[in-house]
Amino acid sequence: MKAEEIIPATHRLEQSGMNRNEAEAVVSELQKVVAPLATKDDLARLGQSIRFDMGTMEKSIRSDMKSMEKSIRSDMGTKVDLAKMEARLFWRLSAIMLAVGGFVLSVLRFYPPA
Repeated sequence: MKAEEIIPATHRLEQSGMNRNEAEAVVSELQKVVAPLATKDDLARLGQSIRFDMGTMEKSIRSDMKSMEKSIRSDMGTKVDLAKMEARLFWRLSAIMLAVGGFVLSVLRFYPPA
């Protein structure tokens, strides 16, 4: 509850039949309950932060993919065992998929489907 809403809320409760002490007590308790709740601004900042983190993660994944491509091309040029190459690629892609999956689950925790 915003500070500018406290006095009008107290007055409305008084007009509905409560005495001043009761109205102030109700508004005070309501403030304690509402204060820790996230606001639209909080959610907007969280959304911006998540979008930024996703962009950073995308850049990192792209960089990793380029690095893997270089490594693969180098491995192919030196005729490294294909099975080893596939295993390394599998583990790297698995790690990326696990990271993306974890991120998606954390986003769903803050923005559950309707």
